Amino acid sequence: MYIAQTNSTNTYLKEHPLEDEVYTGYQTAGRGQAGNGWESEQGKNVLISVRLRPKNVHIVEQWNISMQVSMILWQVVAKYVTDEQQLTIKWPNDLYYGDKKLAGVLIENTLCGQNIDECIVGIGLNVNQTQWTGNAPNPISIKVITGKENNIEEIARDLIDQLHNINITSTSCVKMYMQHLYRRMGWYWWEEREVDIHPTMNGQRSNASFEAEIVEITKQGELVLRKRNNEITKYHFKQIKYII
Repeated sequence: MYIAQTNSTNTYLKEHPLEDEVYTGYQTAGRGQAGNGWESEQGKNVLISVRLRPKNVHIVEQWNISMQVSMILWQVVAKYVTDEQQLTIKWPNDLYYGDKKLAGVLIENTLCGQNIDECIVGIGLNVNQTQWTGNAPNPISIKVITGKENNIEEIARDLIDQLHNINITSTSCVKMYMQHLYRRMGWYWWEEREVDIHPTMNGQRSNASFEAEIVEITKQGELVLRKRNNEITKYHFKQIKYII
């Protein structure tokens, strides 16, 4: 279902429980992870949400959903960019091109006991926008990458169709996710932090910054890092930030 404008596509689906998808040209209050906003110029980008209704899926499997959504997004966008080797997934599920953010994912689960009752997947993908006025530190779009205007409706429909056909219990995407993980190999700068709503600013390091490499991601979606002193630590989302 297409609507010209809404506050947030995820919020729209929450308020319309009988609808399973929405695609809009403009959000007045777009939302990202951990309370961050999402800037999008009117009519320039893909802004969608899809409702999934899993059956007998335990809450511990929510990370598997996140991985599969990330890989669907990667596979759709890879059709349009000039160098898919530059296209990566920044843990947990942002889509990056080089060191710049191309898309964000917001997944909101509703529980029934220990199972996931329903899952609303929101995606904001920068397609034809070329300028940003907000405080997003490193945005990029498909048009900036390729220099070409793209068919927003075509990309949105492709994403929506694939999300509707997702196999939530499948674990086949784990290897592919790790292969395309941003900064999968090598030593990079990181910083621990409390959960907050402030965006990560590029290049800023404090005395608490440290170098580490990615060891693995656990079945619960925790990022496991090894520091230079060989200390290994697990982090939940927003407990650690990349320094880009």
